[in-house]
Formats: sequence, C-alpha cells, structure tokens
Amino acid sequence: MAWLYRAIERHPVCARAFQELGNLLRAMRRYVEAESVLKRGVEAAPTVPELSLALGGVCLDCADSGGAKIAFARALSIVPGHADALVGFGVALQYEGDFARAAERFRRVLAHDPGHHRARMNLGYCLIELGQLDDGIACLRAAVQAAPHNYGSALRMLISAGRGDSGSSAAPPQSAWGSTESRSRAPLRARGRPSLPAPPAAEGRE
Repeated sequence: MAWLYRAIERHPVCARAFQELGNLLRAMRRYVEAESVLKRGVEAAPTVPELSLALGGVCLDCADSGGAKIAFARALSIVPGHADALVGFGVALQYEGDFARAAERFRRVLAHDPGHHRARMNLGYCLIELGQLDDGIACLRAAVQAAPHNYGSALRMLISAGRGDSGSSAAPPQSAWGSTESRSRAPLRARGRPSLPAPPAAEGRE
C-alpha cells in the first residue's frame, strides 16, 4: 500500500493510484482514509468517473446518502446514463426511504440492461416497500433465477421488507455496494409472507 501513497505524492493526477488506494482502504474498512484519498482523487482528476463511483460506494458504506448522491451525480455528469452510477444513486435514495424515486433509477438501468441483477433486486425491494408485493417478489425471483448466488441477498431483502424495516435507520440489507449479516427466516414465515424458491443445490445459499 505504501507504493500507492508514493505514486500519489509523485504524480498527484494519477487517477489509477487514487482509485486503487481508495479501494484497498475500503476493503480494509478504513473508510475515513478511503474517503479522504478518493476525494483528493476527484479533485485531481475530476473527469474520471471511476473515482466518483468509488467515492459514492464509500459514502454508502458510511450511510452518508447525501455524499453518495453527490458522488454518483458527478459520475452521471461525466457519463450520462452510467448504470452503476444510477444504481448507486438509487441505493442512496433507498437509504433515505425514497423508494419511488429509487425505483425509477433502477427501471432506467433495466430498460437498457435487463440483465443487471443488482438493479432488479433493488427494484424488487423498492416495490415491496411501496406495497406492490407481487411485482416486488417477481423481481427478486427473476434476479435469483438469473444469478443463483443472489439467493441469500434476495432473501434478506424480502425478510427486511416483511418486517417493515424502511427509511434511513434501516437501509436495504443488500444494495449495490454491500450487505448486512444473514437473518433467520422465522419472522418471514410467522408473517405468512411469500417465500423465494429454494436455492439450486449446486449453488447453495450465500
């Protein structure tokens, strides 16, 4: 990691060094340092969308939805319609409980890329929160069927929505950028909510 710091000092506009160092610090959960490095990167190379995307991800890790929206909006100003930036912006809206506007972002992504599983999963969560249970379940099922490794994440989303968790105090259990710990299925059964299909035997749960 030291060589990345040296690269930044020697070449302060080296976008790749900023990005790699920020991602490394984030992986180590050193979020304050990661945010500082990526902000410096954005200032040094403001036209590189990957830096804004990485900064937005760190902001979501810290539940800073406002900072995340600024970062993802910057990425979208550089590359309009960027799928990951739209998903990230939508997740930030989810953190704020603005499920209708979040759903609109995810739909925009899916209109151009129907196979974007993160967008479909998060859309499903939004629809359930908006009371459109059947459509929400259908989205989660489609995401699981297309990518079986999504089963655990989709299940946590369904349980969270079934419990009535929403708003900034209970962000989506699986977003474009991370997930919370696994939860028991018991509360879901007690509520009589629909369940997802069993995971494929070869893949198992997350």
